[in-house]
Amino acid sequence: DGLRVREQRANSSVTPPLAAMCELGAEEVEEAEAEEARCRRRSCSTAAQGTAKQHWAELGGQRGGGGGGTRLGLGVGGAGEGGGRGGGGMRPALRRGGMHGGMPKTARTESQGMPDHGTAGDALSHCLFRAASVPQLDEGHPAHRASDGGPAMLETLLLGSNRLPAATVPVLCAAIADGRVCRLQRVSLAGTSIADDAARYVALMVRLCGSLRNLDLAYCNLSDAAVAQLADALAGNRTLTQLDMQGNECSDFGRWALARALDSNNESALVFLSDNRWALQQDKAELALSDAKLTDADAGLLCAALRFNCVATSLRLCQNRFTHFAIEAVGRMLCANVCLLQVDLSFNELPHALSAEVADDCVLPLCRALAVSPSLRTLRYAHAGLGTSAGVQLGHALAFNHALTDLDLSYNAVGDAGCSTFASALAVNGSLRRLSLAANGIGHIGASALCQVLHAHAAGPGGGSARRAGPGSESDSDGGSGAGSGGGSGSAPGGGVDE
Repeated sequence: DGLRVREQRANSSVTPPLAAMCELGAEEVEEAEAEEARCRRRSCSTAAQGTAKQHWAELGGQRGGGGGGTRLGLGVGGAGEGGGRGGGGMRPALRRGGMHGGMPKTARTESQGMPDHGTAGDALSHCLFRAASVPQLDEGHPAHRASDGGPAMLETLLLGSNRLPAATVPVLCAAIADGRVCRLQRVSLAGTSIADDAARYVALMVRLCGSLRNLDLAYCNLSDAAVAQLADALAGNRTLTQLDMQGNECSDFGRWALARALDSNNESALVFLSDNRWALQQDKAELALSDAKLTDADAGLLCAALRFNCVATSLRLCQNRFTHFAIEAVGRMLCANVCLLQVDLSFNELPHALSAEVADDCVLPLCRALAVSPSLRTLRYAHAGLGTSAGVQLGHALAFNHALTDLDLSYNAVGDAGCSTFASALAVNGSLRRLSLAANGIGHIGASALCQVLHAHAAGPGGGSARRAGPGSESDSDGGSGAGSGGGSGSAPGGGVDE
């Protein structure tokens, strides 16, 4: 009886007699009522099929023999991805199971029909798609000037902390990606679970929506695969300025993918980025991330976002046990950043198993930044395990710097060779006010080279400035480098400053 009633109602779209309904059980009655709702929606959507078909035909070329897919990969001609069922317009809009074509298979229902009951996400996506089918008017058109409503006026769309159906997110993102629908600048999907197959539509929105400035994807359960798709879109994006990625499940693999994408995009506008352990915000000039248990991937992503950031002025990354990958990332970032004034990398000693060549090479980006940075005033890199070669390279870079005022390399092992190089740099550097080379194994040779430079300045035309660099000045060794002759600096044994 249930099958007979459903077949009769599907063919006639008329409510069956009450007696026939009474003969059915409770479950059969609910199914019959749901089928009636489907029939009503199917009949109501017939009038809109022609308009929808014309809209999608404009967006993309014909696929196969069917009703035409779109450049958004949705294949809404009623023919699947290849268009195999023949022509036909758009299916009833926004089924719970998704649309034919590029929709994920997991989002399709067995019935391929209308949703049992509409949802807010379905209605919103339907509204956006209907708006896309409306002819676009020039700004000078009288009707355009008189219009003061519709999705085209929408700039902010906040859908966070909602239980959107799985099929709504792809359709919604595809609608936003179509620039003819609306010019959204801020979109929030925070708290909405986004699967890997739906993440490609989020990436599509980032790639095609030229007006998007702020995207909130916090707590969306994004996996590494989903983040990798988003990274591909960010590699060519030039408009997005703020991205929130807090509370997601991605590992260091996903963070490195984002970092590489942002590093490769020299036109990126992304300057405010939030992750699980740190956040770049508009009102936060000091980033205190010491002992924050950051990994190399965290540092890489942070530095990629800091390249063009113009808000942060202080960066503290002490005691995070970075390896050479993080140090290289910081050096590359400082070469591009023009706003950071203070950087502290102390207590990030390189692993002892690391070869000397690799340990020396990881300092090269930092040396380049030291030579070219016009803004950096303070650099602290104490307890880092730097050797003689690294000290020589940093000393050569200091000779080209004219902005740094404070350099702390204490408790390393630059030795006499490194100290001699820093002494030569001091002869031409006119900005440095404080130099700390404490506990660096400096002996007679290094201290002699440093004293010669100081005496040469004292005897030269700039004697006044040389006297300021003597005992009791800000340029001291903290017990290691020797800030001039005499014992006024409180030198420690092995500092080699007595001569």
